[in-house]
Amino acid sequence: MTAMNMKNNQPPASYFTLCQANPARFRKLYTQSYCVLHVLGGAKHIYRQDGSQLTVKTGDLVLFRAGESITFENQPAGTNDPYRAEGIAYRPDFVEAFQEQSNISRSAENSDHRRLPCSGDISKTYRQAVDALLTPDLPAAIAEHRLTEVLIWLTQAGIPLFLRHKPSFAERVRLTLLTDLEHRWRAREIAERLAVSEATLRRKLSAEETSFSDILQDARLSHALDLLMTSDKPITEIALTAGYGTPSAFSRSFRDRFNLTPREIRVPRETFSSTENDRIGTETDRDGKAA
Repeated sequence: MTAMNMKNNQPPASYFTLCQANPARFRKLYTQSYCVLHVLGGAKHIYRQDGSQLTVKTGDLVLFRAGESITFENQPAGTNDPYRAEGIAYRPDFVEAFQEQSNISRSAENSDHRRLPCSGDISKTYRQAVDALLTPDLPAAIAEHRLTEVLIWLTQAGIPLFLRHKPSFAERVRLTLLTDLEHRWRAREIAERLAVSEATLRRKLSAEETSFSDILQDARLSHALDLLMTSDKPITEIALTAGYGTPSAFSRSFRDRFNLTPREIRVPRETFSSTENDRIGTETDRDGKAA
């Protein structure tokens, strides 16, 4: 992706694949980037605040917006047929620039409207965007045009790209933590970054019914979940990357948060045929993306 327009050494979007062996419900997972997910096998059930459910079936696209906290369940198709998906994760400033240039309203009257069947011209557009991310020497202008076309399809389908909300104080804390999860953060350091006293930081978080330790724990475990489903990295390495001193401490915390162990998430790579791997393409690191 070296030919694409870069900001702070980051491309405007990245491509990733997901694979999950066992069904599991993930509660209030925070999404840092705009993610357009394509379900390839199984289904994703998204649970709305009013208690209703949106089912994203194989072949559907679904949008996750930056700044959302979503509860969902990934459901494998069968015992030996894992949940599989691919996705494009857009850098927030790229989506915001698209909004400004297109004069699209930032209001999200119905944030639950997020699903779109991926067929016909929409499917072709999505595949071209994926190919753009997997073709390093593609001219930047063409790559960005293909990525933008996916956003245009979403808006044409009436799917709002933006949430109508002011970032909470807890969200500002989380975004600061995400800059380096391996660092042993202390509340005092975050308070300094946000130009408030430590007492004020704790008071503001308490008012939002959370705490510094809760946000730090959730940010680390959510990042670890991403890595478990999108990479072949050993669990020990993932534990360290997520800021845990030992794999056992990581495993206990992971089970407490997601009600299953890190190993129960994993799918052996031989589960995929070589044809499927070729079609999906190479994996890339994720950055706060929804699963």
